[in-house]
Amino acid sequence: MASIKAHTFTIELEAVNAIDLINQGEGIPVSNDAVTRTYTNWQQLEDIYYILADEVTEKYLGKPTDLEIPEPPIE
Repeated sequence: MASIKAHTFTIELEAVNAIDLINQGEGIPVSNDAVTRTYTNWQQLEDIYYILADEVTEKYLGKPTDLEIPEPPIE
């Protein structure tokens, strides 16, 4: 298992709303024809939805939590 900093949610709609808040705050997309459509995306681990934490996400969502995720297989 690996430990990451993330913002966690119990339902998908909460994660979607959090991303909308970040995008609005950061002015993303900057125009209708912009290539960048979103700052980040949510991911799911069993019954938890999460957004990886960084300075921008913390500005809008507050302090992240530690989340244990499985390590990817070595190929």
